[in-house]
Amino acid sequence: PAERSPVSIPAGTTVELDVSPPTLARLAVAGTLTVAERDLELAAENVDVTGALIAGSATRPHPARLTIALAGDPTAEAAPGLGVKALAVRGTGTLALHGAP
Repeated sequence: PAERSPVSIPAGTTVELDVSPPTLARLAVAGTLTVAERDLELAAENVDVTGALIAGSATRPHPARLTIALAGDPTAEAAPGLGVKALAVRGTGTLALHGAP
């Protein structure tokens, strides 16, 4: 995706994050976003999870570094229902981040 573009993962779709994308405007995860077992950075103005964002599991922790950064201007107009610089898990959404000790 292009810098500051919105990205959507629709319900029923699974995507593996295996590269660090440019900073996104909004990441909407209605499907499933899994994180590859390597050092990655995910930066977005807003991350809205109504599906699943998964890095590792309780039995197999993510072995690398994952950085999730909320970018943008904190004085900008808020996204409806999210606010500014938000990581939201809504409805039946799941955020499962399991890292190695």
